[in-house]
Amino acid sequence: ISAITGEGLDRLLAEIAQRLRPAQRTDIVKLGYADGKKRAWLFKEGVVESENQTESGTEFTVTWTQVQKERFARL
Repeated sequence: ISAITGEGLDRLLAEIAQRLRPAQRTDIVKLGYADGKKRAWLFKEGVVESENQTESGTEFTVTWTQVQKERFARL
């Protein structure tokens, strides 16, 4: 990293951001078709990796923090 030219600074900042990011986990969330509020919350939070329609609703693959998971559970 060079303080004069700034070389390597982008890499350093990316590494710092990665290490400070809260731990995340991937889960499957199943929602009925009437759970529009919960579906909207998942997309608003940006945690949806994929979704799959089923006969009874939708299965979402989500990657989120423990805090997000707890907030979702309170909806």
